[in-house]
Amino acid sequence: MKELFLKIVYDVREYDKYFMAKQDCTAPREDDTARILQKNAARGFPGILGSIDCMHWGWKNCPFAWQEIYKGHIGTNNDINVLQRSPVFARLAEGQAPAVNFEEETRKDVERAFGVLQQRFAFVRYLLSLDCDGSNFTDWFRHVRIFLNGGNLQFVLEAPLGPPPPPAVSEEVKNVYETRVIRYSQVQCAILCSLEVELQKRFEHHDPYELVHELKAIFETHAAVESYEASKHFFGCMMEEGSSVSEHVLAMSGHAKKLSDLGIVIPNQLGIHRVLQSLPPSYKNFVMNYNMQNMNKELPELFSILKSAEIEI
Repeated sequence: MKELFLKIVYDVREYDKYFMAKQDCTAPREDDTARILQKNAARGFPGILGSIDCMHWGWKNCPFAWQEIYKGHIGTNNDINVLQRSPVFARLAEGQAPAVNFEEETRKDVERAFGVLQQRFAFVRYLLSLDCDGSNFTDWFRHVRIFLNGGNLQFVLEAPLGPPPPPAVSEEVKNVYETRVIRYSQVQCAILCSLEVELQKRFEHHDPYELVHELKAIFETHAAVESYEASKHFFGCMMEEGSSVSEHVLAMSGHAKKLSDLGIVIPNQLGIHRVLQSLPPSYKNFVMNYNMQNMNKELPELFSILKSAEIEI
């Protein structure tokens, strides 16, 4: 996660030099103060010069000698006394600070980037890793879509980020673009974390839209082979006489699901015909009765009926 956070900080800093640390950043001049106030007002925080960010982290291997300070016991550091220890707060108390407000948790862009990342992309640790040969690309891409849909971030795969707006546009338009930059960077980092090292190196500087589309182009041949093999198994699967219909049904279900995952939808009636054709001669009467009664069942219902019929055959 450290590398992921540093990547976001770097991208945001490269986008706007405002986020570049300066040696004199604790003592802004009047023109600095005016510029910062203007930027924060445009972001929706009028009168806010800055924020003292007190994010809470669990320190798993905190040294025993420091636990009274950092592990949440009585008297340890918290949001309030961290603020009181800040040199910014000290200058305010001494009457030396500019006449502005200080807010404990102003959602600046960097905090927003990592705060959203913590909550929305906690799934990274569970996201399927894409193999270098692309053998699991279909499953991997399905995982990516599911999690992006859950975070309302699927738009990053629908179009590239695009160039920044011209300088003459309004602050609102600039802020919208800044937010998009952060969202694209978040998704890019999340996707890169799910790739093996060789793929990470290759796509490190691609935005998520370009990254996914290039991966599709690279592995589409494998996907074609995968769909061919899945359809061959589904249409070639035959139940042996005397074998378990439950195991046969399980195999047929697996082949059908694989095709569905690959984007190949089997019409229900075609699926029913294929399953009935795959049964051994001992099920001849069952097949005849099914067709004569025109049951018109869904595949899961047919599988259930077959399991019950196995007892009588």
